[in-house]
Order: sequence, then structure tokens, then C-alpha cells
Amino acid sequence: MLKAIQEEGKLIIQFIGVINSANAASVESELRALLNEHPCDELELDCDQLEYTSSAGLRVILRLKQD
Repeated sequence: MLKAIQEEGKLIIQFIGVINSANAASVESELRALLNEHPCDELELDCDQLEYTSSAGLRVILRLKQD
């Protein structure tokens, strides 16, 4: 699950729970939708509440960097 917080041109995306191969595609879709809904100059990823991520979850995060 993701939560978006906007602060003065900065978007903070909080990752909550687990990202694995079973839900990575839906997390990536949700993430892309949040980025389209909340244009920003700066993006921060908050993983404090992320309990676990597999390599599939890491790929989601790395694809952000490539775009």
C-alpha cells in the first residue's frame, strides 16, 4: 500500500506493508498514478513502514530512477 503526502513542491510516498512478486505490478501502477496526480519538483520515498520487499519490489523502485 502507498500513501502520498505533498509538502511545498515535494511529494513523499510512503510504502506500507510488503512488496513482493504477487503485488509488485499493482504497487507500480498505484505509484505511477500517484505521480501523475501529484506533480512535484522533488520526490522522497519513505520506507519506514515497509516490512519487506523482494527483488520485484526493488525493481519497482529502481524503475522510478530510470524514468
